[in-house]
Amino acid sequence: MKKTAKIFLCILLFLAASSGMLFASITDTNRQEIVSVDSPIYRAMKNLYISTGLALPSTTGPWTMAEFDIMLSRIDVNALSEEERAT
Repeated sequence: MKKTAKIFLCILLFLAASSGMLFASITDTNRQEIVSVDSPIYRAMKNLYISTGLALPSTTGPWTMAEFDIMLSRIDVNALSEEERAT
């Protein structure tokens, strides 16, 4: 009985792990994508940083999407105008 339970548990764990990897690969996006310096996203981020009085990041770019996420988290949304929030 114990051997059957261990085998069943191993199969269950394997299925859970494999389905988790499958769903993770479907839902994850490539946050290492490089955004070119002449991209509108790049310009918008610089404008938001300047309008909120934040110093621009020390790296001049190009930045990855993961870096953009970090930079966006530093901006105080409450300090933005409606137009800047739309940006």
